[in-house]
Amino acid sequence: MNTKPPKLNTIITPEVAKTYLINVAETLNNLVIPHLEGTSRARANDCLRIVSRLVSNSELSDKSVELLACEAGDAISEALIEGAAIENANEEGVQYLQSIKATVPVASRSFDHLQLETYLRRHPLGGDKVRITQSRLLVGGRSKITVLVSQQGATGLPEDFVLRQDWANSPTGKAVEIEFELLKRLHSAGVLVPKPLLLERSKEVAGNPFMIVSRQPGAPSGDHFMSLPSSERPLMQLAEQLGLIHGMETAEFERMEGIVETNYKPEQMRANLAAYAATIAKHDTAKSPLLDQTIQWLDRNADRVATAPRTLVHGDFGFHNSLVDGDDLSVILDWELVHLGNPCYDLGYLRHSVTDNAVWARFMEHYRSGGGPDFDPEFVDYYTLYTGIWYHQIQLHTRNFLLTGVVHDMEISALCADFAPMVLASISRTLKRVSGKPLPGK
Repeated sequence: MNTKPPKLNTIITPEVAKTYLINVAETLNNLVIPHLEGTSRARANDCLRIVSRLVSNSELSDKSVELLACEAGDAISEALIEGAAIENANEEGVQYLQSIKATVPVASRSFDHLQLETYLRRHPLGGDKVRITQSRLLVGGRSKITVLVSQQGATGLPEDFVLRQDWANSPTGKAVEIEFELLKRLHSAGVLVPKPLLLERSKEVAGNPFMIVSRQPGAPSGDHFMSLPSSERPLMQLAEQLGLIHGMETAEFERMEGIVETNYKPEQMRANLAAYAATIAKHDTAKSPLLDQTIQWLDRNADRVATAPRTLVHGDFGFHNSLVDGDDLSVILDWELVHLGNPCYDLGYLRHSVTDNAVWARFMEHYRSGGGPDFDPEFVDYYTLYTGIWYHQIQLHTRNFLLTGVVHDMEISALCADFAPMVLASISRTLKRVSGKPLPGK
C-alpha cells in the first residue's frame, strides 16, 4: 500500500520561497528600516538578518553540496564534513546580507512629480503658475501606478487629485484610456466613481499614458477581494451600486473601444477554462484534484449559466477597489477589467468574501432594489468557482514573472504567497456546496 501523502499545490517550493524572501528582505532594508529608530530599527534589522539567512540557506550552493558529498571514513570525519558545509553556508549568508545592505533603494514603481508639473504648465487645465506641492505614490494595487497629488495654481484642476498611470509590469495589461472613457459615462449616470478630469495618451510625457481623476474621501477596507468593511452598511450600499451598474443599458458601452464581451457565451467560457487549465499545468506542476474537478464541473455547466442577461461587468468588484468613508461607501475604483458579460461574474467574485448566507440574502435584496436583473441564484456559485480559477491561474502566471525576474514587486509577492491559498480554500468550500447539485437547465 502506498502511504506517501499526496502533494498540495499550495506548498511553496524552495525556489518560490526564495523569491518571496528576497522581496521581503529588500523591502525591509530599502523601504522600512530607514524610517525606523531605536529599538524598532534594531528589531527590524534582526528580522532582516533572519530573512537573509533563510534566503541563503533555502538552496544549498554547489560548494556546500560538494562538501556534503565527500566520503567520510569515520563518524568524526562525517561530522567535520558537515561542519565545513555549515561554515560555508554561514559565510554565504553573511555575504548575502551584506549585498542587500549595499543595495541602493530602487522602487519597483516610481513617479516623477517634476515631469507632471512641467506637463501641467503647458496644459489648458494647468497653466504657467502650477506648482506640485505634494505627491505620494500609493502602495497596493497590482496593475497600475497610483499617485495622490496636491497642487496650487492650476486653472482647471482641484487642489487634490489622483493620477493613475499604466504600469509596464501589469498582470492585466489594460490601459487607462479605456477606464477614462468609461468613467465619464458612469459618472454622468450617478454611479459612485471618480470624476475623470484629464487623459494623456502619449508615452512621451511620463513614460506611460496616465489619467487624472477627482480625489474622493475614505480608505479601502482591504487589499484583496476577500476584504469586507467592519460595518454592514457600506456592503449594502455596494450592492445597490452594483444593481445600478448591472441595470444600465449596454448599447453605449458596446461602442467603446476596449470593452468586449467575454465570460458569457458557452464557447467563451470553455475557451477561457482551457486556457486557465493550460496555465495551471504549465506553472503548477503538482497535480490538483481540487482544481481538476472544479474545471470539469465548470465546463459541464457552461451552457446553463448563459441564460442570464448580458450586462456591463466591473470584473474586479469588491472593497479592495472601493473606498469607505466612515460608515458610507465613497467610491468604486479600478475599472480596468471591465467587460460585457454575465452579471453573476461580479457577484460570484464578491461571494468569496461574503460567506454568511443571511448577509448574502440581504445583499441580494439591496442589489435588486438598485436595479439588478433577475437570474437563477445558483449561477452565482458557478462564477464564484470560475473567478477563483481565474485568480489562481493569473497568480501562477505572475509568480512565474517573479521567479524569472520580469517583475520585482513586494505587493505581488505578498499576494502570491499569502492570498492565493485563501482563494483555493474558497474554491473548495464552494465546490462542496455545489457538488452533486447541477445548475438548473434552460
